[in-house]
Amino acid sequence: MLRRFAGDLVHHPVQLIRPDLHFAYDWNGDLAEQVRIAVLEEIAGTDTMLFPAHFRYGSGEHVERDGDKYRFRFTQV
Repeated sequence: MLRRFAGDLVHHPVQLIRPDLHFAYDWNGDLAEQVRIAVLEEIAGTDTMLFPAHFRYGSGEHVERDGDKYRFRFTQV
């Protein structure tokens, strides 16, 4: 199983639903959006776990595609 620490890839869970939303502290919002979508697309539906640094409780989860959005597939350990 591959694990990725996401750092500033996703600042808030709503960015899974709206990966096009920019965060105020993104140095380059357009580039951040492109990278966010590319990484989410790459790991969606795989066994790669995403560990976002800014989410409450610091959980790692799998990402699933849901139409034009993404969502977590929570993993019980």
